[in-house]
Amino acid sequence: MHQNETLYRTLIQRLAAVRRYDIAITSVRGMVLLLLVFGCFTGFALIVNTIFPLPSLLRYLYLGLTLSGVSYALITFLVRPLLQNRSLERIALRVEHHFPTLGNNVINALQLWRVRQAESNPYSSALLDAAFQRSVHATENVDFKRIVNTQSLWKYGRYLSAVLVFLLIFGAVFPHQFRQSWALFLNPALQPDQKPQPQILRVLPGNAEVVRGASVPVSAEIGNVVPATVSVRYGRTPATLKNQLELASEDDRLFSGTIEGVERSFFYTVQADHVTSPIYQVTVNEFPLVTGIKLEYFYPAYTGIPEKVVEENNGDITAIKGTMVWVTVTSNNPLRRAALVFANGEQLAMKLQTARSAKRQILITEETSYHIELMDYLNAESVNPVQYKINVLEDEYPVVRIIEPEQDIDLTNDLRLPVWISAADDYGIRHINLKYKLNDDGQEQMMPLTDGQAKTEVSHQFTWDLNEFMLLPEDVIIYYVEVYDNDTVSGPKRSVSPTYTARVPSLMEIYDEVAEQQDDQIDDAEEILEESRDIKEQLDDVARELLKNPDMTYEQKKSVENALKKQQELAQKVEELSKSLEETVEKLEQNEAATLEMLEKMEEVQQLMEEIATDEMKEAMEKLQEAMQELDPNEIQKAMENMSLTQEEYMERLERTLGLLKQIQMEQKMDAAVQKAQELTRQQNEVNEGTQEAEKNGDQNQLDELAQDQERIAEETDALQKELEELAQMMQENGLSDLAQQMQQLAQQMQHQQLSGQMQQSSQQMQQGEPQEAQQTQQEIMRQLLDLSEQLQDMQQQMQMQSMQQMMAGLQDAIRDLLHISDEEENLGNEIQRLQGRTYDTYTDLADWQQILRNGTARVTDEIFEMSKKSMMISPAIGKHLGEALDKMDETQNQLVERRGRNAITFVREATASVNAAIIELMKSAENMQQQMQGGQSASGMQQLMQQLQNMAGQQQQIGEGMQGLQQMMGQDGQLSAEARAAMARLAAEQEAVKKSVEELAKEMAEHGDILGRIDDLAGEMDEIMKDLQQQNIDQETLDRQQKIMTRLLDTQRSLRKQDYSKRRKSKTGQQVERTSPPVLPPDKGEPKSTLREDLLRAIQEGYPPQYEELIKSYFRTLSGEY
Repeated sequence: MHQNETLYRTLIQRLAAVRRYDIAITSVRGMVLLLLVFGCFTGFALIVNTIFPLPSLLRYLYLGLTLSGVSYALITFLVRPLLQNRSLERIALRVEHHFPTLGNNVINALQLWRVRQAESNPYSSALLDAAFQRSVHATENVDFKRIVNTQSLWKYGRYLSAVLVFLLIFGAVFPHQFRQSWALFLNPALQPDQKPQPQILRVLPGNAEVVRGASVPVSAEIGNVVPATVSVRYGRTPATLKNQLELASEDDRLFSGTIEGVERSFFYTVQADHVTSPIYQVTVNEFPLVTGIKLEYFYPAYTGIPEKVVEENNGDITAIKGTMVWVTVTSNNPLRRAALVFANGEQLAMKLQTARSAKRQILITEETSYHIELMDYLNAESVNPVQYKINVLEDEYPVVRIIEPEQDIDLTNDLRLPVWISAADDYGIRHINLKYKLNDDGQEQMMPLTDGQAKTEVSHQFTWDLNEFMLLPEDVIIYYVEVYDNDTVSGPKRSVSPTYTARVPSLMEIYDEVAEQQDDQIDDAEEILEESRDIKEQLDDVARELLKNPDMTYEQKKSVENALKKQQELAQKVEELSKSLEETVEKLEQNEAATLEMLEKMEEVQQLMEEIATDEMKEAMEKLQEAMQELDPNEIQKAMENMSLTQEEYMERLERTLGLLKQIQMEQKMDAAVQKAQELTRQQNEVNEGTQEAEKNGDQNQLDELAQDQERIAEETDALQKELEELAQMMQENGLSDLAQQMQQLAQQMQHQQLSGQMQQSSQQMQQGEPQEAQQTQQEIMRQLLDLSEQLQDMQQQMQMQSMQQMMAGLQDAIRDLLHISDEEENLGNEIQRLQGRTYDTYTDLADWQQILRNGTARVTDEIFEMSKKSMMISPAIGKHLGEALDKMDETQNQLVERRGRNAITFVREATASVNAAIIELMKSAENMQQQMQGGQSASGMQQLMQQLQNMAGQQQQIGEGMQGLQQMMGQDGQLSAEARAAMARLAAEQEAVKKSVEELAKEMAEHGDILGRIDDLAGEMDEIMKDLQQQNIDQETLDRQQKIMTRLLDTQRSLRKQDYSKRRKSKTGQQVERTSPPVLPPDKGEPKSTLREDLLRAIQEGYPPQYEELIKSYFRTLSGEY
């Protein structure tokens, strides 16, 4: 079956190919016949018209005949043959007709296949297949295309060729006649003798639109005959075509030319000889221009800037990086294309919105420029487009600053650092982090300070508690702040603050810094005092000159003005010095580096410094300036005298403050020495503990670190020795010779014992890996340090007591002398009253007596002033009363010289009253000092506790040294001698004694509950040591337990000091106190005689020597007016 299908398709393909071939030959033959008929008619017409021209009518008839003949030929030879039936059956019949030998095999094959494919087939399929195959095989060697007749085609082709050759030869030989005949034949109305007219076949560009300034090319295609001239006539209206342009000939048929630089619309026509074309119009349009620009800004979301639309016809763009800008342009002409062209040549095609507008977005990433290129529907492009700038506003880096502290600082004892951070960014801060590390080799860590919400300005204040870092002296926290902005376009930008450090100063450094500050303060005070003396001398010189000549000269006025200006500058220096003192007190208090008593003294001196610049000085200066402006000699003289007195008081206050500063400096150096010794003891104990631990763990690295600590302690010990030598010199200068000698001996003892040398030896032993030998050396160092600390504490108490005893002795001498002067002054008054009206010599003797008493009073005044430089207990009122007494004595002497006895008596009584008032103030100061001395002898409760702890630490250290020696003896032979056993028993007894001291101390410290817990466990630890000693078993655990006891005792001593400071801070809390105002004083000033008598009894009971009792009674009689 498959074979028969193949045979059938092959047969059908052969028949179809024959059919196509037949159609092609028929079509070509028809075209050849059609051209042959047209050529014959044309050739005949050319020949006839050349021989004798035909009239117009015949030409019309011939033209009609030609068209009819051509139409007939088209139908007969081309259309009809192509429309013939060319089915496959008809092709099969034509094949059988052309090849008789085939019989009916071709048509039979087609019919047999159709019957075979029919649904109802009465014949045998096998018989049909066999018949079909036989019929197809009979046609296999037959070429079906031979049935198509091609001979006629070649015959008609030869005829056509002959006709064409004839026409070509005729046209070549008779070209003019050929063209003329052809023209007459095509235009029968044309007369034979009429010249042919050209025919304008086409005009370009016809009606057109161009842009202003463009050139318009005009071309015309001419037919029929070649015209003599072809031109273009044009003008603004169809009626005014006055302008003319000749067109050049490119060939016989085509003429062209160009109208240059068209600026406005015009009409034109083409004229060929006398023939004109229709009138055409050329419309002139403008070049495409940008008539409007709209910019729509869409800023990055992180900036928070709202959308913005700018319609200013200005394409300049200024925006932050990452902004999306939509550019919308409008044009004067309908657009075909629009684009944004950037400086680098990149183009962005714009999308046409309407006929005259386009839109495109730009992502702002860099600064550049661009212009807008337009092309209108005439393909005209914009000319000289405007260049627009794209300015990128960079998102600036954030700014961060540590406002407080804006410098490297030393931490105070509470290890709390107030921090104030300020950060800002133009569009928002996202993160603020505090980066820090402990010392240079520490690992950097981070503390986030914000919640991640973006803010343009951030001010963050907090107190950074550094206690968690367990900082040690000389540890450094290195820190800075980093900030990130919220730039999501270029990525968050990071800025950092300057790096600062917060350092834990050692106690030694604090004392050294304070000592340096105190030296500077004393130097400043001495400089101020010297300048004050110079100013007073300068004013005194002017005052003396004014006594000679009351009229003030210009030079004198300038000198006074210059002195007053310097006095104002001194006031500023005094204020700065007062602030410096306040800073010193604050530093000592914050770092707990001075005793409370010392701090209170320093605060009092600082208050004295504040009071130096009194209102009296300001008032005196103002009065002097006013007097100088008024130029009144009397007023100037008074003002100068007042200024001189005020300056004397000013310098006295300043000199006293300077003396107190020097006294406090000595006491502070003494206190610093005590504290440094205790600190060295504590540090050495830590080295001892570390050495034991390193030996137990076999850690050489730890030993090397401890060796460095040991060397540092050695350096500080050397520094302490030098400070003790300086302190001895200072004590010598302040009249404390015995203490100075002791201090010098102590410094020499440190040098003789080679304490720092032993520390160097301990360091070398640790570096060489000999921890046991190092521990032996360290035990000796610890013993010497404890002894040094104890001796310094004793000397500090001695210094305080000696100073007070000297001061007390001076006060008692002053009271005694003033009581004598008071009694003598009273006797002088009585004598003046008795001798009134006597001779001149008598008054002269009385005046000399007054002078003697005046000199004695001045001497006592100077002595008291010198004492006031060393103690705050000397009341300034004493000097005031004695100054008044001196003035009254001078007046008394003057009155006696002038023999005015009655007036002299008045001044004598006033002088006596002033002396008595000074004695009362001196007695009060003596009483206060006596109380302080008694308190110093018994020591304050807190100082006593600290002293007991120091003593116990020394005893425990000696026990530890003894146990270490015994352990080495046990290690040599494993047995103990009788002497060693006795030593153990003695150490156990000593440990029991220390234990009892600890228990007693714990009872005394019951009120200090937080510190009591530190020593509560010590008794138990001591019991364990006692058991080991009694059992004659000293091992490493025993030594560790003894070292733990030492550490606990030293820590407790420091805790007591901290608690004392804490009480001081609490006591400074201010309170609002309400008081009832006192009533008006009675006529007797509130001092009845009964009160004076009570004071008299109290004074006598103070224990003054018997020889002074009568003077005291006389003194109080004077106060009560009983003489």
